[in-house]
Amino acid sequence: MTTGGARVYWFDDTGRGECRLPAAWHIQYLDGQKWKTVAAKAGFVIQKDTWCEARFTPVTTLALRLAVKLQPAWAAGMQEWKVTESDEDSL
Repeated sequence: MTTGGARVYWFDDTGRGECRLPAAWHIQYLDGQKWKTVAAKAGFVIQKDTWCEARFTPVTTLALRLAVKLQPAWAAGMQEWKVTESDEDSL
């Protein structure tokens, strides 16, 4: 698969539970047997109640993973994660 972007919808139940937006996140791809961080074009946005999209230099890989740094003393949750095709694939 070749991809150049992803988007995440974070779960935050402030006032009702113990899930908060993460402190940070990024995408990693498997290159051979090593995980490498993608080269984001404009960073990894974190916002509540909306899709948080990240575009990155396209990578071809067999696996992706979402790396998340939690806020101290809080859990984080993700409602959905979507991987988008590389712009190069649509040419």
